[in-house]
Amino acid sequence: MLATLEMEILLKAAYRLDSGSANRSHKHDYFKIWKDLGSEPREAILNVARERYAEHARLRNAEDVETVLKALKNAFLKGRYAYEFNEGRTLVDASEVGRQWLKDGGLPEEADLAYYPMECDGIALGCARLIEARLGIPASEGLRT
Repeated sequence: MLATLEMEILLKAAYRLDSGSANRSHKHDYFKIWKDLGSEPREAILNVARERYAEHARLRNAEDVETVLKALKNAFLKGRYAYEFNEGRTLVDASEVGRQWLKDGGLPEEADLAYYPMECDGIALGCARLIEARLGIPASEGLRT
């Protein structure tokens, strides 16, 4: 979850640099922040993410980005306190839900919580590189070395 929090902070900082203001209504809505970013910053962030993870990251088109950012929001909000998410389930029950999901094909879109670690890291790195460029900070001395 710390990686998601890092991505959120960097995404909000990129938005702040792009728009000149902080939008308090964004909260943890990563896709809303993303949509409110200008097209140039979005493309710059995706270029870094795609270069970093090439074929592995699910960031090929706008629908992928929407799916990933909405899943990351859901995972951050619901998954950070697993004891709340699994309230009413025993460990055996929770494990059985997971086993059944895998048996059914294990598609991320069908999971209670889907997490996209490469995509999250790629977006965070892209935001960091954008921020560094806007502030004139060399990447070697930047936010993520």
